[in-house]
Amino acid sequence: MSFWENFVLLCKENGEKPTVVVSKLRLSSGNIARWKKGGSISLENGKKIAEHFNVQMERLTSDDAKAPPTTRHLE
Repeated sequence: MSFWENFVLLCKENGEKPTVVVSKLRLSSGNIARWKKGGSISLENGKKIAEHFNVQMERLTSDDAKAPPTTRHLE
């Protein structure tokens, strides 16, 4: 899965919309269009998103459709 697909999946799992998460984290809204087109995410933005969802970076960048679950589900 691409970063965008993983990000959208995490948003759905947590009842949030991608645009709202990007806004909450004060990231540029232009990132959304770039990510949808397959653009990569910066390390800094990836860390912010991973922290927001309480997951490891690998959960966002994994190509495996069976990426590890969010840590919220493990607590």
